[in-house]
Amino acid sequence: MRLSHLLLLPILPLFQGCPPPVVVDDTADTADTGPIEGLSGDFVHDLTVQSGCGDYTLLARNDDDSLAIIVRGVGLASAAHAAGAEVEIGGSLNPNSDSVSSLLEVRQGVIVSHEICNDALDPNLEIDVQRSWEAVGGSFDAVATPAGDATEITSPTDVVVGFTNVDVEDPATEGAEPIRLEDFSISAHIGWLPG
Repeated sequence: MRLSHLLLLPILPLFQGCPPPVVVDDTADTADTGPIEGLSGDFVHDLTVQSGCGDYTLLARNDDDSLAIIVRGVGLASAAHAAGAEVEIGGSLNPNSDSVSSLLEVRQGVIVSHEICNDALDPNLEIDVQRSWEAVGGSFDAVATPAGDATEITSPTDVVVGFTNVDVEDPATEGAEPIRLEDFSISAHIGWLPG
């Protein structure tokens, strides 16, 4: 056995059993229309693949990964494990607010979320984020529940996050009106390392 193989052995268990993305059974009409030129708030019904990782990153995307919502924050899984029970938190998505604790981004293009929660990128896939929108308003409420024993580097946690009155805008388009997203939620298993 080569030395490089021995160095990998201690970390292999960290990446075994990482949960697959959850496919949401949504009864809304989710006909795949491919990438859209503009953005309207009802696209959230097309984002049926949901997943997450770290502490914390959440992802909801459509089947062909041409449209995705990515949410990033800090400390949700560790808070649930510190409490030893379910915790509820909420906050603003306005990046200019003193109480902002999560950032939300909408991406459109080709394979727009492959690198999220994945440090083993497929070199044959070309990630092309053609447009993006950032949240400029709205709020979220999260419920996080410990889902296993924490270690020094993982805090397995199940989370459900609801988003309300989210306004997004394209920072590259000056003067454009924000787009109001329909209220939506993301359910995922977080607290594990991408791999």
